[in-house]
Amino acid sequence: MGNEYSKCFACGKNNPIGLKLKFFYDEQYAISKFKLNEKYCGYPNVIHGGIINTILDEAMAKIIIHKEGEAVTYEMRTNYKKPINSMVEYKVTGRIVNVRRKIIKSEATIMDENEKIYAEAEATFFRLKK
Repeated sequence: MGNEYSKCFACGKNNPIGLKLKFFYDEQYAISKFKLNEKYCGYPNVIHGGIINTILDEAMAKIIIHKEGEAVTYEMRTNYKKPINSMVEYKVTGRIVNVRRKIIKSEATIMDENEKIYAEAEATFFRLKK
């Protein structure tokens, strides 16, 4: 991914207020480890739900871009299981569940170092025309 994503709020390295998530890939997953500070909190020491949703969405988008090409989120459902605290390291994983022509279904999970799940999402993406 080149400069076209450099200003992305989630992954852009040139976005001064962005999350600057860095992803790597294995056979199935887009994976990123992250630790956010208090500027992303809603309640004291608890990361805002909108930021959590952004991280989950980005993990799903990244694996789709990596394997299928560009797509946009159409619909997303998120389950917040436990508060995500600032200054604690977590891991997000995103994977493709199903591909049907222009429709791609995916899912993502945020967990701690012990694999305890803090948030999960599933989404439908529409493939963009090439």
